[in-house]
This record gives sequence, structure tokens and C-alpha cells, in this order.
Amino acid sequence: MPNEQPSEEPVREDARKFLEGLRERFNSTWKPEEVKQTMRDFEEHERTRKPNRPDVQREFYFSNIFVVPTIHHYLHDYLLKQPFASTPPHDARTALLAEGYTTFRDKASGSPGSTFKQPFTKQFNTVGGIVKSWWNASEDSTVNAYPDFALRAPFKVVGETKYFHKGGIDAAKSELVRGIYQCFYYRGLPRTNTTSNGSPWDYDYACLLAYDASGNGVLAKAWETINPKVKHACWNGANIFVMVLPS
Repeated sequence: MPNEQPSEEPVREDARKFLEGLRERFNSTWKPEEVKQTMRDFEEHERTRKPNRPDVQREFYFSNIFVVPTIHHYLHDYLLKQPFASTPPHDARTALLAEGYTTFRDKASGSPGSTFKQPFTKQFNTVGGIVKSWWNASEDSTVNAYPDFALRAPFKVVGETKYFHKGGIDAAKSELVRGIYQCFYYRGLPRTNTTSNGSPWDYDYACLLAYDASGNGVLAKAWETINPKVKHACWNGANIFVMVLPS
């Protein structure tokens, strides 16, 4: 009689609870008005500094100021409660990879970007557009994958951040589709890949962190009204945890 493989469900359930706890930490730590005021100040500063710039890097700044520090503190608190807390590989800083980590080396240990280039990007594109780039000898259509953050412990999670600052329900739906698709893209990359700091590209789960700063709550409305089968498939079929904040 063949040996029965242990069920992965307990691990998945632990991962779900861990990500739910992270969502609650975000909710309890970030005050919506403070977030929006901080982001407004940043945008005003950037437009004053570079008046001809068409747009500002809202998501990058939002991730650096709010997302990364909160994940780091949550990881620190969570890992301290675990039986393996005293082992160096499970330190909160070691466990966290983040884009732009060189500006906060005390919180993250490296970049989650991939070293190997991929034939597809995380962005939607038409077949015609892909054909045009692939058969263009003067253009390098291969790209590295750059998620916004990743965790190597206690669960292997790759993450994408979205900062939704304006738009109606249709724009909110499009933002969620883009974010979920990008998480799906990251999860689909081969485990033989490596990150920029040499650690393996090895993720069991993906997390979309979508923050609604529009003031009209349409991002949460879009997620609430999505087809229940799609919502179920995100976690149960694709291992993608979607958190829409504030909630």
C-alpha cells in the first residue's frame, strides 16, 4: 500500500490566518486620513520638485512608508511567538524582501526581483503586441519580474501593492483584475528562478494588497460584488489572498 502524503490543508489554513492577521494589522495601524494626508504631501512635494513629471510614484512611496514597516513589525511580533524564533533565518528582516530595500536595510534583507528574464510581462498585452516585440531584433522584449514585496518565512508569499487614489467602479474593477493577474503571473514563474539577492524564487502563495484612497469605497465595493466563484478560485484555486483596505 503506497504511503499517504500528508495533507497541505493545515498549512494553507495557517497561511490564511497569518495573512488575515496581517490585514488586521494594516487596518489597526493605518488611519485613513493620515495615509491620505501623507500621500498628498508627497505628491505636492514631487510636483514642486519635478513640475514636468507626468505622474508620481505613488505605489512605490506608499509601499516604502506604510507597507514595508508594517509587514516588518508584524513579522517580528509573529515570529517571536513561534518555537523557531531563536533561529537566525527566521528573523523578521531576513524573512522580508522588498523593492527599494536599500533605503530600509534595517527592515528588509534584499530585493524580490528575479535574476532571470521572462518572455512575458506582468502587464496585459494583445497577441499582436507580443508578436511585434518578439520578432523585433532591435528590441529586448524579455523582462525581469519585480514584485513589490515577498516573504520567505513563516510562509513563502510574493506580494503586489496597489494604491487606488481616484476613479469610479469600473476603474476599481480594472485595478483589481490587474492586481490579481499580476499575483497570478508571479506565482506562475518557475521555482528554478532566483531573486536578486540569490535566494530561490520559491513562493507558495501570493498576496494582493489593494488600498483605496479615493474616499468613495469603490474598491471594496468591486471586491464585494465580484462573482463568488472568482473570489473562491483566487484563494482555493490559485493561492492568491486578496486584501482590500481599509476594511
